[in-house]
Amino acid sequence: MGAKWRKAGIIFVLWLVVISMIIRSIPPIFNTEIEPPTSGLLPYLQQGDMPSFSDNGYKVVVDMKPKVVQRSSEDMVEANDILEIVDSDIQRNSGNDQVAGGDVEDAYHYAKLAHGNPQEVDNWMTLVITLQVLNSSDIPVNVFSEDMTKLMHLIVVDKSLRFFAHVHPIYEGNGIFRAELTVPYGGNYLFVTEFIPDKKGVTVYKQWLNAAGKVMEPIHETLDEVYATTVDGVSFTLSVMPSFKELRAGEMVMLNFHYEDAITGESIELEPFLGTSGHGVIFDMKAEQYVHVHAADGMSSEGNVMFHAEFPKSGLYKVWGQFKYKGKIIIVPYLVEVK
Repeated sequence: MGAKWRKAGIIFVLWLVVISMIIRSIPPIFNTEIEPPTSGLLPYLQQGDMPSFSDNGYKVVVDMKPKVVQRSSEDMVEANDILEIVDSDIQRNSGNDQVAGGDVEDAYHYAKLAHGNPQEVDNWMTLVITLQVLNSSDIPVNVFSEDMTKLMHLIVVDKSLRFFAHVHPIYEGNGIFRAELTVPYGGNYLFVTEFIPDKKGVTVYKQWLNAAGKVMEPIHETLDEVYATTVDGVSFTLSVMPSFKELRAGEMVMLNFHYEDAITGESIELEPFLGTSGHGVIFDMKAEQYVHVHAADGMSSEGNVMFHAEFPKSGLYKVWGQFKYKGKIIIVPYLVEVK
């Protein structure tokens, strides 16, 4: 009898081992509220509304001192370190510290001066910009945290949304940042500063400022019919999920930038840009609605960079995708309609 019990005990233990191994082989079932996933579509669906930007009671006082640089129209066309002119847009792809000084890896990306035939611009205006960050008591802020590898992001557009710049002012202490920015013409420019003061979250301060110089005639945008373009030898195609015709205000959409070598059609590898695969900046045509999104790296794949975005209101919007390839910042602009 004892031998039988020992045999039965051994068999029982073996069954326990087998059952344990089977249980361990079964994929775990997660409660997505307690243990949310970090990649794939679900986390982006669970995010809900896009974060709203606020100045959080802070303000930025800007002082601009112009420095005129004489440029002939011939110089403008030939000097690739100033502008690169293409048929659809005039693209600025910087990366030359000698142009604007300081941290200017993407100092001023592009300006479209006219449809088809670029107008002659004699005076390029370099603005020496000082930005003083103050709290609600008008006291200089001394504590800043990095946001996507930088202490401050400065985004500048003109009223027609033909000029776009994304620069990173250098912090000098006592709440003061400095930068240089070269603009192709005078007039009103919207300055949007993003920073994290006193560990209180991302703060956005917007203000219109006037740059001296010749004001260009306003140029009206037309809706893109083909969402494909080539910039610096890279072919980009924008697609939208659910679709361009179904873009609606207040609803989450996925903006996917597909990229490949423009000549061979083969896949290429983009470089990290400010801590991610790409950045997206979105304005409505009055520059009243502002969205700044980062690549959804968990959803992006080889040859594709995807953004999760939400358009606040209906109307036309300008979308700029920003990427880095072979050390250069590539800016890809599109115009979309939101119902």
